[in-house]
Amino acid sequence: MTREVGINQLKRRDFLKAGLVFGAGASGLAAGYAAVPDAFARAVYAAKKEGMTNENILVMIQLAGGNDGLRTLVPLADPALHDLRPKLAGPMVSQALPLNSQYGLNHNLGGVKRLWDKGKVAIVQGVGYPNPTFSHFESIRIWETGDPTRRQVDGWLGRTLATNYDSNGHPLTGCACGATDAPGALRDLQATLTVIQNQKTFGFTGGTEVEAAVGALYKGTPGIYGALFDTAIATATETMATLRTSASTYQPMADYTDKVRLVYSSKNQLAAALQLAAELIVTGTGVKLLHVTLGGFDT
Repeated sequence: MTREVGINQLKRRDFLKAGLVFGAGASGLAAGYAAVPDAFARAVYAAKKEGMTNENILVMIQLAGGNDGLRTLVPLADPALHDLRPKLAGPMVSQALPLNSQYGLNHNLGGVKRLWDKGKVAIVQGVGYPNPTFSHFESIRIWETGDPTRRQVDGWLGRTLATNYDSNGHPLTGCACGATDAPGALRDLQATLTVIQNQKTFGFTGGTEVEAAVGALYKGTPGIYGALFDTAIATATETMATLRTSASTYQPMADYTDKVRLVYSSKNQLAAALQLAAELIVTGTGVKLLHVTLGGFDT
């Protein structure tokens, strides 16, 4: 038997502790770590998406871990490969999918190879930073901040979002899909970022009853904090409604040759996150930057 929470029973401490899925669970509508009143202040401007278009949308898929670059893009003609991978070099070369006489893709990357043949894949080599420490965690921080001097704390994508797209504070301009926390590369105190683990459950942990109770609880709070919170709640409500509409109206735009309706597996972390990304793009939510992470890429 579940106990209903009435307006008079819901205290502010209870709301802050368990009322919202976003916040600690999904980084809120203002990146989740911005100090009050900045988190609420930015939400005042976050409700509308006028002027936003869906041209030039960036979808970043981060393969997290310590991936073996030599086994991903195989240097077919480099004799040093046999020194670096003495036991694996032979099958790596023989099974590779040649891109040219010098390089080939891992034999498991047939889909990427087909995109390469269509001119839809670019490969950037020699990516690194000066005087590497070979520390896994230090390298992650440098990758996230884009700063080899280690002075920057904000993420390079977050800075891009705040500088180029976030003047109106639209809450769905930048989204981390399928995540529970803001990725380091997207963190910036001036960027409005929404983290969505599951578009179907994004919202108050109690449904519309808690949503209504929270609105009534804070209604009429005096001063600027009351006005800011009222606007933040309105923004959150509109964002939840947008996500529900996006999920219910989404139709894939791609023309699949097998004529089989695309089905995203809920058990596949990457597929589920990319479905959310596709929904946000196709249904015109105003999104400009999407981030998806797939872990487990360790040698």
